[in-house]
Formats: sequence, structure tokens, C-alpha cells
Amino acid sequence: MTLQSPPRRHHPGPAASGPVLPGAVLPGPVAPDLVERLPHEAVAVLHGANVGVLGLGRLGLQIARTLASLGARRLVLDDAGTVRHDDLGAGGYRLADLGRSRPAAAAGVLADSATTTAVSPGVLDGHDPGTLTAAVVVTHEQIDPACTWRLVAQGVPHLLVTWSRGRLEVGPGVIPGLTACLRCVDLHRADEGVPPARGRHAGSGVEDPVLALAGAGLAVARTFGLLAHGSAPRGLTRTTTLSLPDLAQRTEHWPVHPVCGCA
Repeated sequence: MTLQSPPRRHHPGPAASGPVLPGAVLPGPVAPDLVERLPHEAVAVLHGANVGVLGLGRLGLQIARTLASLGARRLVLDDAGTVRHDDLGAGGYRLADLGRSRPAAAAGVLADSATTTAVSPGVLDGHDPGTLTAAVVVTHEQIDPACTWRLVAQGVPHLLVTWSRGRLEVGPGVIPGLTACLRCVDLHRADEGVPPARGRHAGSGVEDPVLALAGAGLAVARTFGLLAHGSAPRGLTRTTTLSLPDLAQRTEHWPVHPVCGCA
């Protein structure tokens, strides 16, 4: 007998707009349902949270800067690459950072932002799971589920953000044991004849500055959902794809796949 996966609901979403947290600057569209219902709880958790950011191109750096500006207790920064010319400019690194390791350069940018957030450059998926409250994984093209399986096994909530063929996919947010993991997404896509993801490309590739700024706001809003997921788990199960020139959005919802075994 072949197990059939539950149908996925797919529909285009309207351009996101809405209020932001008091005192916060969230670039680009945000998720009003999360921001309006979760700010006090999520920000309170953030102030005591250790959040990992894997993939420190222009987008990952902007996510880290926003989390720091909101008062994250500690950020664990991870990227094996160095700062390149296309990482410089608005929302990116400084000219003096060119050629430096991205974690070290990002730590310098955050230090200049006069935040109280502590920064720990290090290998995210090798970090002590007991010290990570949540993680944001920014990748290019595709990511092997094995790269996030350790986060699932360690029970670390994490958000996947993927650059793919000139578009940016934000989500899903994974709460181990509760929502769909990356393997669930691959299994659903395999049911539809789409090849599974292969290879890890964290932090590589050119990142469009407009999509990076827009995606950072949405990613931070989804991170609030990870930090206060008891109130709105549904919002974490979707992938929102942003594309230029008008930041058109397409949304897919991902239920747990019946043969994955993650929940």
C-alpha cells in the first residue's frame, strides 16, 4: 500500500504590509499576523535567547543586525566564506571588510551598531544544542536535509531561507516534533516529481539587495514565530516566495509528511 501525502494548499499571497514592533526597524514586508499577536511574548523571549544565523551574505547580515537591534541576548554566527564585492553597500558590509571572514566582519558591523547583543562566531550545527534557542539558515539554491537534521534531532527550532533562481523563499519554520521539517518538504515535492535537494550552499551566490532587505523583514517576523510558536504555529508551516520586480509573493503550506517520521 502506498501512503498518500495530504494535499498541499498553494495560493498566491498579497503583498505584505502592516505595523512593525514599537522601536524596531524591520526592512521590507512583515507578517502582520505574527507581529500584531506575538511582539511582547516573542521580544521577551528574544532578550534571553541565543539565536544562530547560518549564512552571512547581505541577507544573513541584515537578519543578524535586526535581531541584535531588538535585543537578542546572543547571536551565534556561521559562514565559511569571506566578504566579497557584492556583499558591500546598503544593508551589507563595509569596504574595510572586503576579504575578511564573514563571521568576523559581521561581528564588527554589529559592534558598531551599539547593541548589547553578544556575538559568538562559530559552527552553528556543531554548537551546543542546549545553548541555542532558535536558528536561521540562509542558503543558496538547495540544501541537503542532512544539514538541518541535526537541528531537528537537537530540538532546535529553525527557519529556512533559500535563494533560488533569482527568487527568495522564506520558510518553512521548523519546530521539531510539531511542524514539517525540510525532509517533509522534499518528500512532498518528490510526490509531485520534483527532485530532492542536494548539496549545501550556505552563504554562496550573489544576493539581490532589494530582495535581501525585503526578505530580512519577513525572516525576522517568522523568527518571532519560532520564539513564541505556541501562539501561531500555522504561520510557520508556509514558504513565501518573493520575486522581482514588484516583490510578488507566492505561498505554499507544508504539512508533516506521513512517511517522514519527524513528528
